Amino acid sequence: NLVGGGRRALSMSGDVAKFSAWLHQMQHPAECGQTVGHVQRQEYFWGLGLGAQLVSLKFGLLAALLKGHVYHLPTSHYTNPVACPSRSFDCYFEPASNCTLATHRKVIQVGIR
Repeated sequence: NLVGGGRRALSMSGDVAKFSAWLHQMQHPAECGQTVGHVQRQEYFWGLGLGAQLVSLKFGLLAALLKGHVYHLPTSHYTNPVACPSRSFDCYFEPASNCTLATHRKVIQVGIR
């Protein structure tokens, strides 16, 4: 049914807009100093292959959001240090947050080890 499918698509687009707004609010707080930063430990993250690092980005973001933390992209040895001196995935993606690790009340480094 095209009409029913059209309504569902409109509803989904509203859900996407709500989720996008919530994600932006979580990752771009007005007061970074009142928040907890979340980043993956370098020794854990650098032990992964590139594909596993990309999957880990997804799970890291999810873990941070579920805890109410602000997620930060980790550094990677797969970045070109000449073109990207920070070695962060920020060189390839939009910055994950308006905050820096230094501006949070507290920073949690996570890994599975």
